[in-house]
Amino acid sequence: MRKNVTMPAGEMWMEVVEGEVVSQQKWSETHVRGSGGGGYINQGSGQIASTQIISSTSEQLEFWVKSDDGKETAFRLSDVDMAVRAGQRVRIASGTKAGGKKKSTPLLAQNFASGETHALISDWQRWALSAGLLRRPLWYRLLTNWVTLSLAVICALVLLHQHTHPEASRALDHLMAHANGVIPVAELTGTLMEQAASGGSELVRETRQWVDGGADLSKGKVASNGIALFGFVLFLWLAFALALKLAGRMLLSLVWSRGAGRDVRKRVLAAFEAPAAVRA
Repeated sequence: MRKNVTMPAGEMWMEVVEGEVVSQQKWSETHVRGSGGGGYINQGSGQIASTQIISSTSEQLEFWVKSDDGKETAFRLSDVDMAVRAGQRVRIASGTKAGGKKKSTPLLAQNFASGETHALISDWQRWALSAGLLRRPLWYRLLTNWVTLSLAVICALVLLHQHTHPEASRALDHLMAHANGVIPVAELTGTLMEQAASGGSELVRETRQWVDGGADLSKGKVASNGIALFGFVLFLWLAFALALKLAGRMLLSLVWSRGAGRDVRKRVLAAFEAPAAVRA
């Protein structure tokens, strides 16, 4: 049966299978990978780096559930602390975004014989994000997208203005020299914004000269400057995006991630336990 569950970023289809376990098996899988081993030998001398072998083991559980209508469904779970044997009655819930094409993920399992309900995923927040059922908060999306682009453009325009007017750079140096160890945030911000505005005005002026001059590029270097400016903005955007994304992820883990994961799990568990309306 299917239940519609309202999630923070859309509707989820919850598929619930209930029936008797007809077979089950458990086994371990070991994954091995190696790295290193490079080096050189020349005329009997040289060095070979040691090879590092990394192995990991996962516990696999597979069982078949026969529903009351005779349909049999197979479930395969990895690293789930759940005990089940043939003859026991269970109920399994899987979820995916409504209307989506992603495969449904097993979320919860209830063993009626033991009375236990098991979570089949460990990180609810990560699963909901990957399934499109949860979105990071607006402040994070602004911080890692539009704020980074704005900072990149402002810095590029400031440097463009300072390249044309060296006295602008000296003005900033003078401002910081008289700060007495304390960064004058208000004055520094105002100065940078003024220089960014001047750099933008100069760029617009050169663009107009180029347009008015037609194909004659001697009236302005807007073509070469534009390419250089675009590349510099792109470089700064990537640098700011990396730095602010790292800072944003730290803030998310402190003030949002745990609460969001608990909310997702609470919604899924409530829909799983409630005798909600069933839609074929």
